[in-house]
Amino acid sequence: MKIEVGIVTAAGARQARLPFQRFIDLDGREKSALRILAEEVFSAGIKTLYVVIGPGLTGECREAVGRDYANRIVFVEQQSPLGYSAAVWQAAELAGPQAFLHLVGDHLAISANPHRRCAQQLVECARVEKCAVSAVQATREGLLSYYGAVGGQRVPGTQLIEIESILEKPTPTQAEQQLQVSGVRAGSYLCFFGMHVLPPSFLPLLGEQIAARGGQVVEFSDVLQELARRERYLAMEMQGDRHDLGVRYGAWIAQLALGLAGVDREDVLSHLVEALANQPPVVKGEIGAGGASGE
Repeated sequence: MKIEVGIVTAAGARQARLPFQRFIDLDGREKSALRILAEEVFSAGIKTLYVVIGPGLTGECREAVGRDYANRIVFVEQQSPLGYSAAVWQAAELAGPQAFLHLVGDHLAISANPHRRCAQQLVECARVEKCAVSAVQATREGLLSYYGAVGGQRVPGTQLIEIESILEKPTPTQAEQQLQVSGVRAGSYLCFFGMHVLPPSFLPLLGEQIAARGGQVVEFSDVLQELARRERYLAMEMQGDRHDLGVRYGAWIAQLALGLAGVDREDVLSHLVEALANQPPVVKGEIGAGGASGE
């Protein structure tokens, strides 16, 4: 399967400013989140990247990503907040009916494989299997409310799962009943990583779903579930970790993970150990009491 186009969605109200946050990347250089995402996409052999953003942000985004990618990135301004599926549709229509790599703009991925980034792993898998593939990660039950999750049959001897069911933010009871996958430890489920390779057939399918809803918001997971009904669709357990920048302490945790996995690992560890060693013990009730009294 030929995969030369990438789509990153970053137009939602919660995502709008996240691409401009700056981090020290694995190579020790300071970059915007958008720049890190672009490097992730282009590492997988993608030629053109479409980035869906909020209205009036093209100039800031061009500055955040840097001049050297100027001719390879198309910024698509979503004028109205019509939802995640509509953002993908807007970019995919411009790209045309072809396979594409899709990443969400509020996640950063760190590969556990020193030779291949996460996007590379996923694109290589899709090219070999010649079908849609979504990256997933074993996620503990308490975090199900943040993610879509999948269930299905494992392909023997592999990290691949033939997807049969998809639920968006399932309850633990729903997950236990519908999302079991062999080889996943008890109390954990395979949740989306924020990275997908979708086939040429996905664009007309998404268009059908949007037209059928008559302008109402279309859940992206519903479209993926319909894709699984119609054709072969795999989940791949990713060798790596995803970090959601939009959750509480998300950006801080992402930066810590980048530091621990990158060239500055020894310095980061040293500062972390020093900070922990110098942290005074907290007496139970002390922080709350001080905050209440204003002292």
